[in-house]
Amino acid sequence: MDLNQLKKAIDSLDYPDIVALRDFLDEQVVKKHDDHVRQVREKVFSQIAQAGLKPEDVLTSKPVTASGKARKLPILYADPDNPKNVWSGRGKTPAWLQKKVDEGASIEDFRVAGT
Repeated sequence: MDLNQLKKAIDSLDYPDIVALRDFLDEQVVKKHDDHVRQVREKVFSQIAQAGLKPEDVLTSKPVTASGKARKLPILYADPDNPKNVWSGRGKTPAWLQKKVDEGASIEDFRVAGT
């Protein structure tokens, strides 16, 4: 039975049967979703293992080097008044830089030479 035939059959059902069908379908959605997630997870972990990697090498939010350490991002912006104030240009603009921009400076005034 194709989807159009199924829709026509459902259209002919009375209310109690449609409610029962909905409950059945809700259960099926949960089951199918769980099965799908399990299959995808197995496939992903298998591919990771076949590549000679560990899950944490791939499934991390930070860039990782071959040694497993988080890779430092290059510094693109620095505060000439305080060398501890640096920024890679990723994420939210740091407070020190936002304050200077709000005071009229250009963000490019703080770009590290050569970047």
